Amino acid sequence: MRHARGMSSADDDETLVQLGSMEVARSSLSGEGRPLSDFTRRVRAGQWDESDPSQTRPQTGWRVVQSEGVTRLTIAAPHPDLAGRWVTSDLWAQDGEWAYRHRPRALEAQPVKAQRRKGLALRWPDSHTPSLSPSALRIDIVNESDSPWSPSGADDFFVAGFLLSPEDPPGTAARGTFFHYLGSEPAETLQPGAHVCVPVHLSPELWEAAAAGIHLVQALLVTLELRSTECAPLERIADPAHG
Repeated sequence: MRHARGMSSADDDETLVQLGSMEVARSSLSGEGRPLSDFTRRVRAGQWDESDPSQTRPQTGWRVVQSEGVTRLTIAAPHPDLAGRWVTSDLWAQDGEWAYRHRPRALEAQPVKAQRRKGLALRWPDSHTPSLSPSALRIDIVNESDSPWSPSGADDFFVAGFLLSPEDPPGTAARGTFFHYLGSEPAETLQPGAHVCVPVHLSPELWEAAAAGIHLVQALLVTLELRSTECAPLERIADPAHG
């Protein structure tokens, strides 16, 4: 099996940055921001989440970074103690009343996933055979660019596997559930042309529920949302006990 490259039409989009799990407009983080009271004056007493009484809630510098219509806002402000980091809060309307929740975690604005995965590709090794045990699945993460690739933020090399059938049309994005422990497969710097071979985590429950026959495994580098565009065949042998 040869090249399995993940591509994205948004790879050249530099107008967004990632803040935690959100992709927000880079321009939304510029400027001085506004007082917190401009956003919270609509919140009635008793609708505040005071679970974090720490001092990570600055009183000014806030701006909207994400919204869902006019009933849910996420606002952000520079962290009061950590230069270059941000804190966020949520405001939402429910049953005609506004509620507020502060998120004290310090977040770093970093390039979006489409930018961070540039140059990387997923490549099934030549040693792959359909008769492999699912626990033996491996895939190469390859730097196909002319520059060194280095991880940033919480990037890691955890790869999940999903099943497709041979009848699924090319380009189908497989879906499924998986357990991902952030940092469980640490990422490393890759020089141009270098690769690292990592496990592909295919859910045992998913495999046990699969019908006998040939299935196609699609790989997903989770933190960078990089999918393989080629799939690896894997054969599910019927359980003799069930005929």
